[in-house]
Formats: sequence, C-alpha cells, structure tokens
Amino acid sequence: MNKDANKMNQIQAQLQRLHRLHWLPTLELLVHNFDGAINDTRHDIVYGILEVLQSLNPEDKNNDTLGIMRFQKMFCFNYRFFKGIPATYWDPTAESFEDFARGEKISIYEGYESHPAPDILMRWMAERFDHVKELH
Repeated sequence: MNKDANKMNQIQAQLQRLHRLHWLPTLELLVHNFDGAINDTRHDIVYGILEVLQSLNPEDKNNDTLGIMRFQKMFCFNYRFFKGIPATYWDPTAESFEDFARGEKISIYEGYESHPAPDILMRWMAERFDHVKELH
C-alpha cells in the first residue's frame, strides 16, 4: 500500500469515527487539488485534515460547524500561488495545482488569511458536505 492510500485510509477511518463519511468526497477533492503544491510537510493538507478530524468528538452535535471552521483555518489555505502579469491566483476549490501550474512559472507567498476568503471557503465546504449528505 502506498503512502497516499494509507493517508486517505486514515482520513476515512476518522470520518467513520465521527459519522461524517459524507465529507470524504470534498476532502478527497482538496487533497487531489493540493497535490504537488506545498513542499513543507508541516503544512501538508492531509496532516491538516487529520489534525482537524482528530480534534473532533464524535458525540458533539456541532461537528459540521466546528469541522468547517477548523478546516478553513488550515495553514495550506494561507499560501498564495500566482502566475502572470497581472497576477492570476490559484483557487484550490476550483482546480488542481497541477492544472493551474501546467507550463507556467508559479510564484508563492504566505498570506495571513485563507484563500479563498474564510467565509467563501466555509460556504463552499458546507454546500458540498450538505449536497453529498442529501444524496445518501
């Protein structure tokens, strides 16, 4: 089993513990979109996701809100990736880093708040979580 599959298994196990398997497609999409973006393992999205999931108590009725609030504060969202003049910024909710960076010189810096903005990121997650929940 490769390292990435093991990480996703850890995420899935935490989601089962929290009775939140409907979060998996959204979290898998974010992991996919961030692939290759951040070299600093301290800010790796998988570790950030696992940290958030491990911080949640399965008995807490507010896990949807708490999880979303904590996810949007993960360090990986503080990085800004851009290319070109004028600058075009990467939106990790809209496309993969691989697609954004294809054939381009990418610049990076660390900002002070999440990108997309915290409220936009929280709404995006909430809508995706709710949509998947409604399908099941």
